[in-house]
Amino acid sequence: KAVRTCPVKSCGRKIYDHPPLDTKTIDDPNEVRDTAYETTSAELRTRAAMDAHIISRHETMARTLGLLNRRVQGD
Repeated sequence: KAVRTCPVKSCGRKIYDHPPLDTKTIDDPNEVRDTAYETTSAELRTRAAMDAHIISRHETMARTLGLLNRRVQGD
């Protein structure tokens, strides 16, 4: 199973890959069948999850990595 470790040394949180569920087995006709994630790789999924973690927990690192855009005054 793919895993990434948070680059913030004081954190070290591990982010594990969670492959998408098989949408073909969903019995609820009201559930949206989103196939966008079926073609993603473990690398892309763990990168997206790590980016979300860094944005939510480590604002300074997120800015350093370019994950956050500073708001321009007046926007």
